[in-house]
Amino acid sequence: MLVSIDRMLAIRRLGLHRIQMRCMSRITHVDPPTTPRPKTTLRIKQHVSPTIGSLSLPRGLSGAGSRVAEMTVELGNDSSSNKVMTTTMMAKDTTTTTAGRPFGARWRAARDNVVATFLPAGYPHSVAPGYMPYTQWTFLHSVTGTVTGVLSMQSLLYAIGLGAGSIPLAAALNWIIKDGLGQLGGVLYVSVMGEKFDAEPKRLRFLACSTMQAASLLEVLLPLVPHLFLPIASISNVGKNIAWLASSATRAQINQTYAVNDNLGDLTGKAGSQATAAGVIGTGLGVIVSAQVGTDFTSILGTFLPLSAFTLYALAQSNRAVITRTLDAQRLDLILASWRSGHGVPTPAAVAPAEKFVRPYTSPVRVNPPLAQLSTTAVGAAESLARHGFAAAPNCAWVVAGASPETVMRAYYVASMSATPKVDPAGVMLDRIQHRMHHHPHHHVWSGHDAQFHAFRAAVASAGWHVDAVFVDQEHECLHLDHTQTPTGPSQPPPPSPEK
Repeated sequence: MLVSIDRMLAIRRLGLHRIQMRCMSRITHVDPPTTPRPKTTLRIKQHVSPTIGSLSLPRGLSGAGSRVAEMTVELGNDSSSNKVMTTTMMAKDTTTTTAGRPFGARWRAARDNVVATFLPAGYPHSVAPGYMPYTQWTFLHSVTGTVTGVLSMQSLLYAIGLGAGSIPLAAALNWIIKDGLGQLGGVLYVSVMGEKFDAEPKRLRFLACSTMQAASLLEVLLPLVPHLFLPIASISNVGKNIAWLASSATRAQINQTYAVNDNLGDLTGKAGSQATAAGVIGTGLGVIVSAQVGTDFTSILGTFLPLSAFTLYALAQSNRAVITRTLDAQRLDLILASWRSGHGVPTPAAVAPAEKFVRPYTSPVRVNPPLAQLSTTAVGAAESLARHGFAAAPNCAWVVAGASPETVMRAYYVASMSATPKVDPAGVMLDRIQHRMHHHPHHHVWSGHDAQFHAFRAAVASAGWHVDAVFVDQEHECLHLDHTQTPTGPSQPPPPSPEK
């Protein structure tokens, strides 16, 4: 009996021990409590504008027909607990007058109207950086330029009425002739400039503005010599037409630099809206200023000169906000100078402040110089022209007609890098290349530059430049190759003529 009691106690103690071990195991493997994530309520709104046919009205012009679609979503601890709370469509309240709404709401509504009317859709995400400073300074330039145009037109009309023996028919004929001559001059200018509008949009835009102000100044001075109305007015109109065409061409290139989502059409249309608004404001201000200064020549000139100077200043400021990604001689020289010094390829935003556009830029590298220099400085040039489409010597590059942008860029690179005996980023001494060129007449100057050029071109592309848009005036006096094959075997006598 005692043995059985001891056995039962032992079994009981063993069972309690097992239960205790199980409890300790469970306590050991219990995960620590986590703090529950708070629920978030997300409210999504969409302004739905009415349509006219397939045309959707802008938000600022939608008026009483606009509606607001609203969706409320509750975000829980995980994706499975997320749920849509409500989805509503309600009419937008437009019965409240503008004066009855809070100032903040009125300000936001006015801002939305301006953005929808004068800025591209999706602004600021649909344009490149620097668009707003460029637009602001361009707007001021257009306003003051229109005011100076009103003053010059006043002087022009005053001069045509002061001409000796002027009659309405003669005045009309003079006006028509000067307009015709002006348009002809603009056409000739555009035909001469060609691709320079793509290569140097900043400089030609500033030159166009300067030409416009100079032409307006001629018209302001015209009342001093009214008998010379036709020649002076014709010269002035030639300058104005040149300025207008150049400004339009360069504006198209600049707009393209800001179009990041292939929205060039929208951006160009909004630029036209901005110019129209600036013209309307400038015309109104010009009428007010013209009424104040009257017909006194000194007052007109004293008002015109500071306005003209500010017009040029505003355009220069807008040019400085433009970041051009195409490659011309000036930008290539700046990039090559940085690459040669071992600092890599700068970005277009880093190069833009260093660009000069007031005066013409003269590059140390000459593209397609006189052919006489080719035979004396570039050994093996004929073979290279036939095989590669270019030849190069220190600071001289020749390209054949229709060369690809890569070929033009390669010729410019070799000509520039071969001119300075410094160490390039690849660690090759350029003076050694020049030494080999002089001591090995059959060794081309560009030999050894191939791998370096490909690395340079890849770095230029990765920095954000358009390597397929190279404008270094390569089509001016370019080389044309005429391939003529000459038989190398012994010449055969002509067959004898048949006897009669």
